[in-house]
Amino acid sequence: MVPLRRISDALVVVVQCVFLLACHGSVSIEEIRALHARGDFASSIEPLRELLEEAPDAPEPNYLYGIALTRSGSPERAIWALRKAAADDRWARSAKVELARASLAAREWESAIRVADELLGQDPDDVDARLLRASAFIESKTRFGDALEDLDFVLSREPANLDGLVDRISVLIALGRIEEAARSLEDLEATETDSRGGAALVAQVCTVRAMFSAERGLVEEATSRFRECRKRHPDSRRLLEAFVAHLDSRGRVDEANRELLATLERDPDDSLLRILLVRRFLSMGRFEDSEAILVQGTERSDPAVASDAWAAFADHHVALGDLSAAAAAYERSLGPREEVSSFQLLALGDLLARAGHDDRALEVAKGIDNDAYRGLIEARVHLNRDDPGAALARLDSVLPVWPNNPGARYWAARAAEQLHRFDRAVEEYRQSVRSDPTFTDAALRLARIEAAEGKGEAAWSAVSRYASEKPNDPRAAEIMMDIASTFGPEQRLRDLAKALSIRPIWPAAIAERARVLGRTNPRQAADFIRTGSGLDLTKPASAPALHALIDLCQVADCASESVELTLSASEAHPGDADLLAAAASALLSVGRLGEARELVDRAVAIDAGNARAHLIRGRCAADEGRDGEALSEYSATRRLDAELVAAYEEPARRLEASGRIREALALWVALTRERPEHARAAYEIARLSLAEEATGVNAHETLREALDWVRRSERFGGGEEAVELKRSILAELQAGQREPRAALEAVESSSKRNL
Repeated sequence: MVPLRRISDALVVVVQCVFLLACHGSVSIEEIRALHARGDFASSIEPLRELLEEAPDAPEPNYLYGIALTRSGSPERAIWALRKAAADDRWARSAKVELARASLAAREWESAIRVADELLGQDPDDVDARLLRASAFIESKTRFGDALEDLDFVLSREPANLDGLVDRISVLIALGRIEEAARSLEDLEATETDSRGGAALVAQVCTVRAMFSAERGLVEEATSRFRECRKRHPDSRRLLEAFVAHLDSRGRVDEANRELLATLERDPDDSLLRILLVRRFLSMGRFEDSEAILVQGTERSDPAVASDAWAAFADHHVALGDLSAAAAAYERSLGPREEVSSFQLLALGDLLARAGHDDRALEVAKGIDNDAYRGLIEARVHLNRDDPGAALARLDSVLPVWPNNPGARYWAARAAEQLHRFDRAVEEYRQSVRSDPTFTDAALRLARIEAAEGKGEAAWSAVSRYASEKPNDPRAAEIMMDIASTFGPEQRLRDLAKALSIRPIWPAAIAERARVLGRTNPRQAADFIRTGSGLDLTKPASAPALHALIDLCQVADCASESVELTLSASEAHPGDADLLAAAASALLSVGRLGEARELVDRAVAIDAGNARAHLIRGRCAADEGRDGEALSEYSATRRLDAELVAAYEEPARRLEASGRIREALALWVALTRERPEHARAAYEIARLSLAEEATGVNAHETLREALDWVRRSERFGGGEEAVELKRSILAELQAGQREPRAALEAVESSSKRNL
């Protein structure tokens, strides 16, 4: 039975809301201020929106509208209004403080830092700005030293500032200064935080106590503290995230997911939490779970929540490789919105361009007033149309006005790669990572380039920041394992193995470790997977390691053993597409083509989005002499996993063998766009360019282009083969000969070692 007092309160709110919705046209700004004064922000949203329809640039209504949206749980919608209010000198300071808070609530850390920097540029002693900037540093998990500097300044002016005291302990723990954190925690516990601070602050204190126990190695005590905190403060986002991070670090990922799902069940309109869960599931390859919670979101009655879910569906489709569906989902998310911002149009145009819908992307770009936003979309279209020079030139007009945009930096790097300007590409990737290490895969691409150039420490630094934010991304695990195995030191490799062994990405890391070992000793590498990895190779989660084992066994004389193992695994899990594809691959390696075809067809029927299954089906078709089907399957593989090298190499070699040089060349070029550091691809492009244009009239130009490619191969470890080809091309150029056939013939007999 609901208490009478609760019923009365509910009726008051309902009546008040009905009144305001019916009469908000006559609500004055004074009445809206009164609503805010008593904490009734939600009721002010509709009348404020009507006021802004009459005067869209009025600073105070924009300011109040931004506050109302932030306090009502829609901080991302508040940002636009607060920026308008901040343009007025009389409201600039107040609006910027609220803008920084809204940016923090919307998890736009860089935006919060940028706004705080603006405030501090006007007043370096602004305590609110210092606290907000420190919070952004902490929440983004970067620049903890800078956060500590800001907090020390705050506490020097306000020694009893509880927010500053609590945040400072969190920073000390993050910096590993445990003893200092212990002393600060003792001082904090001596204060009466329950009476001096609000509920949010009490939750923060509870959180840092649990974090401190974890840092001291008292795992069970920390877990118990976290659980008790969660009972007392179920609505604290910072507490929830700290608890999830604690569980993740102990390998208790499923438990962390259950905690997040239970929280979302209590508040199904929490869009930020829904998006966080979606991203976790996507990083783990749990697409069915991701889709399920997104569908629930799209069915919510609140249009804003449904809109957020459709926008997150775009990420879901991107992860599945269906960019057209992603663009459609994002466009659908814009339908219920009160206003569509230029930034949202930019996101839509970007998705359309990524999906190859160039004309539609340019149409969206025309509707954007901001030239920088238009430039980003136009640059993407230039890249789609194989004009990296035009793309880079357009981005060069964007970067001066938007230097911290991680996407602009990323695509400038991609364009520079295609122009063989790798120094520029590396610098652009670094800038992108500095702006936001996880906005794109810039950190991963940078790490691969640095590693290919022999710069192990730089590569490790690049990928580590990415992995700290996305600990369950298998690509990061693979790159880190490759770097640690190749460059050392041994302690780093041991520490990495310990950290990854409790995560779901461990099989991917094992596969990469085995590939590195296989460069010198394939048999040892195969034995490592089978007996030294600790994996149960019959379980679906071990599929990445199984595929690596099959490849190794083809050269390590253990193919029959891989067949027995994969068949046992697939029979134990007949509905798992990954294991069926692995069994098909093993059968194909020993010539059992018919059985392989049957199993891989079953795998594709179960999961049409399984890239590895399409790759195996392409191999089957090629072995059966069905070249058209084989090429189609290889193409499907590339659409599903653009970085799967075999999906380029294998059809390229088959095309060359059948005399289709131009098509083979195009595939090698496509591979370099996804893996620019691939030395073998660069070498093959140089070699095939000479073969294709051996009797052409532009022989001198062809030699120059081939020289660029072979130098690129050499840069990334192409070895003697690349050096020999470069020497031959230079000789041709120096001799002034127009016929490059001699250069080609000079290297045709050279051994084609694996680069």
